[in-house]
Amino acid sequence: TTTDTTQAEVKADGQVDASGNVAATIPEKAVEDAIKKAEDEAKKNGTSNNGITLVLNVNTGGKAASSVTVNLPKVTQEMIIDKKIVNTVIVVDNPNIRVGMDLTAIREINRQAQADVNITAARMDNSKLTGDAKAAIGSRPVFDLSASYGTNRVQNFGAGTVCITIPYTLQKGEAAGGLYAVYVDSNGNVSY
Repeated sequence: TTTDTTQAEVKADGQVDASGNVAATIPEKAVEDAIKKAEDEAKKNGTSNNGITLVLNVNTGGKAASSVTVNLPKVTQEMIIDKKIVNTVIVVDNPNIRVGMDLTAIREINRQAQADVNITAARMDNSKLTGDAKAAIGSRPVFDLSASYGTNRVQNFGAGTVCITIPYTLQKGEAAGGLYAVYVDSNGNVSY
């Protein structure tokens, strides 16, 4: 699990445009330095076998972002693969979104893209929902999440795992145990 690993943390400031879109690029040198520091710490603590979790913290400067795009350069993907980083977690402060990818998912992203990849989380307008999606989601928050390179999107993560955490405040009459994440595909089909 992530808690058993040694954390390598990289902080990046997102650039916010007039529309509230945040873009951040994770500097290769900062990733390299953070991994080295975590490797040294794990060796010192005798926890090297547990692996390393790379945490990429993106600061939006207190502005509420309508979309967040984090660029994961090809060279950084390859460093993650080469160093066998167990988990890579992108954390955005506002909105409070976390995207966690295991090593297998990063390998698959790299295999498909063979290029820099943009991980994007964009707030969607609920009024554009129709049919089953509208019935399932109602007024709850909707995000378009993607991993893209050029005009293409990563279509799947193979045997890899991607874990998404998005902010949500329980509404009147809702219990945490009764909530589901709803996935709507490009054809409008709903999966719970």
